[in-house]
Amino acid sequence: MKVKSLLAFLMLWIFGFTTVQAQCDANNFSVTVTSGSCPADGTLSVLLPGGPPCTGWQAILTNPNGVETIRNIPSDGSPIDFNSLATGDYEIRLV
Repeated sequence: MKVKSLLAFLMLWIFGFTTVQAQCDANNFSVTVTSGSCPADGTLSVLLPGGPPCTGWQAILTNPNGVETIRNIPSDGSPIDFNSLATGDYEIRLV
């Protein structure tokens, strides 16, 4: 009887864990661009909504020269900013 109870508890725990993790959709992130008035004062703001289920994510900004800047996405879902950016094409990816 204990084995069945333990197995049932384990199945419920796995189901609950995967359900919580499934609520974080990294494809749902957004990037807001704020153009600067000087050659190097633009801003990119990255937002990954979802709050605590979306923990452990990092945003990686690659500048036109291939240099990467890595920032941790806050677990509360608030945006992060990449500031003082020069004119150019940038790549943002989440890992």
